[in-house]
Amino acid sequence: MAGFRREGGTSWSHAVSKKTQDGWCMTLMSVTSARSRPPAVARDGNGMATALAPDDGAALIASPRGIAQAHARLQAAFGQDRSARLRP
Repeated sequence: MAGFRREGGTSWSHAVSKKTQDGWCMTLMSVTSARSRPPAVARDGNGMATALAPDDGAALIASPRGIAQAHARLQAAFGQDRSARLRP
């Protein structure tokens, strides 16, 4: 995972990659308002990000599964589905 903000930018970009037989492949990209900084990524002893179980959202505003479902609803409804918006 890489997180960055361009100089003078108003948002944070996050890229998540997966190691495959053919090398690294970007699996997703997200953008977050510069007003909110995402939490630090948990890493293993090799410095690789550790994965959460799909329903483990104990330290998050939602579980990974819940976030994916909300994202899918937002995309399908072009942002018009208010129930898809996550709130702390």
